[in-house]
Order: sequence, then C-alpha cells, then structure tokens
Amino acid sequence: MSGGRRYHGERGQGGGSGGNSHHGNDNHHHSRSRHGGRRGRGGGGGGGRHGGGRHGGRGRRDGGGHKASGLMVFSSLDNGEPVVLLCQRKDTPAFFSFLLSSQVGRQFKYAEEFPLMSREELTTLAEMQDISVFWDAYWKHKKPVLSEAAKMFCDSPKLGNAARRVLAWIDAGRLPEKYPFWGVPRGRKRPRSDINYSAVAGDFELQIGLSPSDYSLVTTVDPYQDRYNVVFYAHADAPYELPEPVDSPDVRARRWCTRAEAEDLLAGDHDVQQERLDMVLQGFDNMAAIL
Repeated sequence: MSGGRRYHGERGQGGGSGGNSHHGNDNHHHSRSRHGGRRGRGGGGGGGRHGGGRHGGRGRRDGGGHKASGLMVFSSLDNGEPVVLLCQRKDTPAFFSFLLSSQVGRQFKYAEEFPLMSREELTTLAEMQDISVFWDAYWKHKKPVLSEAAKMFCDSPKLGNAARRVLAWIDAGRLPEKYPFWGVPRGRKRPRSDINYSAVAGDFELQIGLSPSDYSLVTTVDPYQDRYNVVFYAHADAPYELPEPVDSPDVRARRWCTRAEAEDLLAGDHDVQQERLDMVLQGFDNMAAIL
C-alpha cells in the first residue's frame, strides 16, 4: 500500500459562517500507508511561543487559570505540500451553550442561539418528546445533572415551536444553514501548570483516529498558546488514512487539509472560527522549516 489511496475526508459538512458545505471526498490528495512507526523531527524555529495569530493581536500569553490542550498534527503530501489534521466537532457552539444552560438552569436565549444551530440540531429539538430521554442518550456515561428549570422549559411547547420557526427560515432561504465548526483536536481543560504533553496525549486518540505511535511530538517548536489553549505540534511521516469517527463522542468528521483548505474550512465571522484560523495558520508558519 503506497501512494495510491486517497486520504479520507469528512462525511460531515461545515466551514465558514454556515453557507457552504465541504465534502472531504471531493479532494484528490493521496494518502500513504502507515510504515515504520515514529521518527524524531528536528530543525525549525520557534514562533509558536507567542501564539499571537497572523496579526499578532488575537492571542496573548496567560500563564494562569485553566486552559484546554490541543494537538496540531502535520504531515506532507507526495508532492511535498504540507497538510494538517483537522476535526469537525459534533455540536455547534450554540448547541453546546444550550446543553450548558440546561445543566446550570441558566435562561437560554433561544431567539439568539437557535439561528446559530445546525439543521440537525434544530430538528432534534423540534422533534424532542422528552428531554430526559434525549439527555440520557446524548451524554451516555458522563451524564451531568439536568436542571429542573431546563426540564420545564424543554417540556413546554416553546422549545419545539422556536426550533421549527428557525427551520422554516432555513428552508425558505432566509437564513443560511450552519454547521459545527472545524478545528484542531482538543483535550479537556486543566490548570495551566498541569498541561504537558505526556499528561494530555491520551486525550486526542479518539478524536484524530491515529494512535500516538503514528506521529511524534515536535520539541523544537514551542507550543502555541493563547487565552484559552495550549496546543502542541506533532509530525506524522505520512497523511495516514483516517477511519470514520464512529467511536468518538466529540468528533463527526476528520480530514487532512492543505493551508488553503484549512483557511476555507475555518473561515467565518464567529470569534471561535477566527481564533482557530489564526491558530492553524500560525502552525503552518511555525512548522514550515520542518515539513
């Protein structure tokens, strides 16, 4: 197996501010079969230390508090073009906000948040018969407590009516369809002092579909840091074929992306999209001497 098979893209859709869909099987880059295990990487300068994004202003060093870990895995196509592994989350930020507000009993601003949800998420809410059944099915083994206030709201007609109204806007072309955002694999939040690669490496395996032996940590480039994230750089000898993310609770799709493809998938006017775009483009710059 060498060079003839396309690497797998996503089955999901997304990118931008919600108007365009992206199908990973439409691109024709070639994957290479796995071989040889890990290989140490040298060379390359820093730059990731500052993590300031393309224009130097978005990210900032913040040594305290809790941050999420992340992993940017880079490789190269047969023609030498660099690629990065990106994942599409299962939920939009708006749907995640709904889940969070349902835990703490905070009033959910559905008039503002529903237009930012995907069609799939809106359909789930519109057809929901019993929030407790949905809650159990969604969270499975890590189920948080559902607040009584959220249960009362979700059992009322307001939830379904609001979701159906937004679906009608999408169907009529009055509102662009939204999709879950793309980004690098992310681990759970930890105190900044507890984030080191050996402690967080296990967070990423289900998300990226590769085992830690398929890539090696890049130690010659400092991790990217901003207000919320500490992101490590890694290198894979080849853009290995990616399995469908059926076992991942957080990811609906994954793909290898060139710089241009990453810009397309991450484009959008949401703060999260802009921060992730800055992060990934900084990664391409920082890894240029290694790839």
